[in-house]
Amino acid sequence: MNNDLISTALIAHLENLGRAVPELEEAAKAITTPLFAAPRIVLVGRLKAGKSTLVNALVGSDIAETGALEATNVVTVYQNGAPSRAEAHLLDGSTATVPIRHGHHSELPVPSEQIAFIDRWLPTRSLENFSLIDTPGLATLTEKNQLATSRALIDGFEQTKNASVDADAAVFLFESTPRQDEIDFVRSLGFTPLNTLGVLSRADSFGQGALGYTDPIEDATYYARQLSASLKEFFLTIIPVSGLLAETATTGRVTETEARFLSSLSQTPVSTLISAMDEDSPAALDKAQFSQTLDLFGEYGVFKGRSQAINGAADLSEWIARVSGIEQLHWTLHHSLRRFATIHRAVRVYNELEKLRSTYPQYRPEILSTISQMNMDTRLFDVALLRDLKALIRSRARVELIDFVIRILRGNTGAEKLGLGQYATQPELLDEINKQRSFLEELTYDYLDPAEETTIVTLQRVLGALERVAKNTF
Repeated sequence: MNNDLISTALIAHLENLGRAVPELEEAAKAITTPLFAAPRIVLVGRLKAGKSTLVNALVGSDIAETGALEATNVVTVYQNGAPSRAEAHLLDGSTATVPIRHGHHSELPVPSEQIAFIDRWLPTRSLENFSLIDTPGLATLTEKNQLATSRALIDGFEQTKNASVDADAAVFLFESTPRQDEIDFVRSLGFTPLNTLGVLSRADSFGQGALGYTDPIEDATYYARQLSASLKEFFLTIIPVSGLLAETATTGRVTETEARFLSSLSQTPVSTLISAMDEDSPAALDKAQFSQTLDLFGEYGVFKGRSQAINGAADLSEWIARVSGIEQLHWTLHHSLRRFATIHRAVRVYNELEKLRSTYPQYRPEILSTISQMNMDTRLFDVALLRDLKALIRSRARVELIDFVIRILRGNTGAEKLGLGQYATQPELLDEINKQRSFLEELTYDYLDPAEETTIVTLQRVLGALERVAKNTF
């Protein structure tokens, strides 16, 4: 379902409610305001998981060189906007300007314990389609970082009701395998497998690393594919990424000088390069230049990129971007994850509308009528299904029903939603619809919790809509 259609449908229903009940017009308009903002994607991971380098790579500039925030215990929201500036949202509901000095770390105006989160605006096209929420590392020695993340993302700044980070999707960084407590924390943020992306960090040093018998990035890619299959109940997919290489490629650090020096190493014996990494070894190379190159490209970039540097900085930068995994990550963020992040935000609009029943009990019938009309609107079926999916996950519903909903949501065509190939014929589509209806009906003979009952009703409506499309298309 096109996300623009979803927003259009929600706005239309709430405008109708405002016209029917003028007293609700402002409240209904306020509910739809978040639909016009770029989705917010939160980066979560343990300390030293590589979030800082990934933020730099995704933003496309070295945050440290554009006025970094010395805020390891504070949640920071990076978003597109000019001029470059920062504002701290305090726990008491007030705000404070954070002075930005380019090329220097910026000091916080108050102790980090008094800050809920920081808004950071940067004039960059990289953040036009989504905002990035950088969080402190999880489960540190003092638990201070985890508290800050939880306070901003889970508690939603309940102390003042003036602001909230309101993340729409999550990118979860980990090395090797995510721990159960990490997965539980991400789940506590209210996300589903459809708007939670896993990133296997430090792919360039995976396994035996750059000096091993196999390519570490290829090994990381294979492992991430296996991990995606085994953890599909938690993640949309898992992408291997080398944060260092991605940062180097996207922040303009690859220069012709660096490319020429790296190219000059193309015929240098590996043993000499290994020896050069030892500070106490004889100076067979320009140690200062080699050390700088190693800091930029890492061992993988130096050993594997020497031959790529022969054709200059442009080719080297293109190769680094490709092997780092940042291109695949960008594509997934801009397409799959952004799509489900937008639907996630639409679910929030639904939830806020339902809250109006308590705020305006005298208009309860009109509000319920609007919700009923929205539930029957085919443009909003994906939103209803995502709401159902969240409820299924919370209630630990049967796996086959959760998988059913996820398949429908992930599909872009009727055939994909039904689990069929793209060339499925009309008889095949209609036959599959009947089979899936029968499956849902069989479930009703067993005990169902309320979340499962509601989901089955929604799925029957979706199958009905798919049936109508199949009959009218061929």
